[in-house]
Amino acid sequence: MTVKPRPVVSETDGPAAALYVYQDVLEEIRFNGKWREDRLAAGILVGRPYQCPESEQTYVEVEGFVSGTHVPEVSDFTRYLRTQWKAASAAQRHSFPDSQIIGWYLATGSEDIQIGQDGLLLHHTFFSQPWQHGLVMHGENGLHGLKADGDKFVGGPVATVMPRSE
Repeated sequence: MTVKPRPVVSETDGPAAALYVYQDVLEEIRFNGKWREDRLAAGILVGRPYQCPESEQTYVEVEGFVSGTHVPEVSDFTRYLRTQWKAASAAQRHSFPDSQIIGWYLATGSEDIQIGQDGLLLHHTFFSQPWQHGLVMHGENGLHGLKADGDKFVGGPVATVMPRSE
C-alpha cells in the first residue's frame, strides 16, 4: 500500500477521517441522489487506499464513482450488482484506469436512510477488503462513512478534500 500524507481538507476539526472525498465528487453523488426521493441512488466508489505516514492508519481517497442504479431498497442494489458486477468493474477500468474499487455509495434526497443487515450483506459480498468503505448521503447535510466490523458497521467522519489544483 502506498504511503501518502492525508490530503488537505476543508475542515480540520475532529478525528482524522478514514474516507476522503473530493468536493466535486460529493456534489455529483448528491445530485444523483436527489433525482428521485422515493429511490436510492447506488453505485461504486473509485479511488485508492493509502497509509498515513504519521499514524500508519489506512485511509481511502474517493476520486470518482461509477453510477449504478436507482433502487427502492439496499437489498435491490445487492441484487443489481450480482448481475452487473462485470459491467461496473469494466466501467471503472475504462473511466479510472489507475484507480481501484474502494467501496460503494447510497444517496437519497430524503432525510432518512436505513442500511441495516442488507447493507452488511452488500458490503461483505462485494467489498471485502478491510480498507473498503460505504458512503451514505441523505438530505442536504447527512454524510456518513461506514466500515464493516464483523456483523456491524462502524461509522466514521467523511472529510471533504479541497478542490484539485490544475
